Amino acid sequence: MASPQLPPPSGSPEDTESGWQFVQRPTVSFTSLRTSGEQYLRRDSDTISDHGMHHDIRQEHFDCCHETENVNTSVEPAPEPDEATFVEYTRPASALLRVMSLLDPELIGSHLLFPVSATAEQCGYPATARNFTIARDELRQKSLISLTPGGNGLCMQRHIQDEVVTQLQANDQFCVFFVVVVEMVAASWPSGVTLQRPDESPQNRYSRWMNCEGLLPHVLKLKQTFEGMDNVDAKTCTTHHLVLLSIEVAWYYFERSNYLQANALVDFGFLAYAQAYKYSPQTVPLLADLHGTRAATAIQTGEQQSAISNAEMQLAYQRQVSNNQLTSRLANAHNELGNALLINWRFAEAAASFDIGASILQFTPGFQRLDSYSYLVGHGTVFYMKGEHDKAFDRFERALGEREKAYGQDDREGIRSGELLYALGNVCNAQGRLDDSFANFRLALKNFQETVDSHHSSTAKAALLHQVLPVYESAPYYRPQLARVHFKISQVLNAQCMNNAWDAQASLNYAWDIRRLLVPGDMRSPLDLEEEDFDRLVVLWAR
Repeated sequence: MASPQLPPPSGSPEDTESGWQFVQRPTVSFTSLRTSGEQYLRRDSDTISDHGMHHDIRQEHFDCCHETENVNTSVEPAPEPDEATFVEYTRPASALLRVMSLLDPELIGSHLLFPVSATAEQCGYPATARNFTIARDELRQKSLISLTPGGNGLCMQRHIQDEVVTQLQANDQFCVFFVVVVEMVAASWPSGVTLQRPDESPQNRYSRWMNCEGLLPHVLKLKQTFEGMDNVDAKTCTTHHLVLLSIEVAWYYFERSNYLQANALVDFGFLAYAQAYKYSPQTVPLLADLHGTRAATAIQTGEQQSAISNAEMQLAYQRQVSNNQLTSRLANAHNELGNALLINWRFAEAAASFDIGASILQFTPGFQRLDSYSYLVGHGTVFYMKGEHDKAFDRFERALGEREKAYGQDDREGIRSGELLYALGNVCNAQGRLDDSFANFRLALKNFQETVDSHHSSTAKAALLHQVLPVYESAPYYRPQLARVHFKISQVLNAQCMNNAWDAQASLNYAWDIRRLLVPGDMRSPLDLEEEDFDRLVVLWAR
């Protein structure tokens, strides 16, 4: 790869200034751990070299938190700097300014500016608390940067950023600092923790969303910068960190049920990969994660062919990565393929894929009964879609029982308990047990509301009809759900028989219009359509 190579740093920063507080934290690598129906991102103990990365992140990072003395809570004025000030500063201050020029200028948090990478230190970036403070204050004195209100971050004017970037390009240093910034953002991105073991410390993975929101402007700035590069610079600036970061951010959007943005980040990951890499054993894990991410979004949005093709590619690449070893990632690839087969109504093949995933998991280290979630839910879904409701209820109830043993009946470790309760509600409704169905739906909605926000797709499907319309009207990939909801509304209005005939027909016509866009070959009139025609537009777990 043509990425700039620099030798690893020697020594370790030891200064701790009273003005800023620094704490050590271990190296973080980013990998995707895929589970059927729900994606988890996790930190693990793999080294960067285990993933074929060409840039080593230093073993000891330093987290620059807050100034404890002389914090100015007002917004500092930023007068126009003299031209000479762009060259009249020390090497650490110069490196800090160049790093900041590639980030979003409005709010650059201190936690982002001080994970020190090997590349950054070799470029002159301040590697100790004392040197960082000196460099920062030097830039502030020259009015090149300012403290944000509260003193918890830095900001700079855009025209200063543009001038610094121009100098970087003129001095052939742009790509080196782009790589540095990508490493910093990747090291700061708060990946989720997989909560599959009862003995793990309780931690809600959704609590990281606020931190992700704070880093998103910087990721999007890097994405915009990369997309504007010529082929030579793009090839030089592409690293494993960049592709993995695109996958991490895609999964954040996936968790927020923003599938359009998730796909945009996956496409960006494919673009970055294509710019710099040819197929090789070292890059196979990236291809497995990229195809797996795309498969998961396609499954959620009901893109049948895309789901199958990407899930098959993910499995093929994961088999190469596993090298005939039985791993949880290989099992999860089989489970993802099972879900893709489900939305294509290939039930027997889906069940077989879930069986393979379960058999692999049983031979992985640390296997627990809780790990059977994907197997039980997969088979429960197959039975439900085949109309075998008693068997479906049994599988969903067993999966929920394992969750409750691990986390209690008030499980808030994610939306899995909510999804199981919602599935039980659907089964009870199909069995004619309406009271039980309503009770399960109500518990599912409570779980969704307390783990994800009200605009999440899981919350929307469990809410009342009039409450979900703003969610389903917010993005084009919700058109199947929107058509189904308007059909349901027309049914409710007709059942009320309170001079609602006109409104009921209007809702039905609107549902028919949307469905025509999705199924253009169906020429039936609105009155000829039945509930099943709209149900088939939406994957089971989104109904």
